[in-house]
Amino acid sequence: MLLLSILAGSVALLGTACSHVEASKVGEQVAIKMPVLIKTDVQTKNEKINGSATVHSILGIISWGPSKQAIGVNYFAGEQKTDGGLGQIFSLAARSEAVARNAAAYEATSKAKADIILAPQYILTTKDYIVYKSIKCDVTGFPGFVQGVRVVDEK
Repeated sequence: MLLLSILAGSVALLGTACSHVEASKVGEQVAIKMPVLIKTDVQTKNEKINGSATVHSILGIISWGPSKQAIGVNYFAGEQKTDGGLGQIFSLAARSEAVARNAAAYEATSKAKADIILAPQYILTTKDYIVYKSIKCDVTGFPGFVQGVRVVDEK
């Protein structure tokens, strides 16, 4: 009976799966590094788009929430570098906020079938219970549709 319980528990544990999807959708000015100077042609509409996402975290280590998010989005003035210790713990909290923002941006651009969000405004709502934290992000902005790029000046 004990062996059957262990076997059933093992099958249940191995039968569960996690998935994670990332898409490269930018929420800031399009910046491409090339040896030539180019200009990105972006069209927009005068209607706002929005999206939201919630990330849950236990002790800043175990997190769950959205399975799809936009990547390549910078929300901080510079990369936050940590040397370990307490700095790493604080960067985990910032990581949960970034995931919430990325997931909200993904939802907004996906619903509008847009390439980017122009003039995005993010609202973060955090509920912190010391051990458990919930971070909800709402984003609004204008949809941007990349029509192409053209060379302005060859170097």
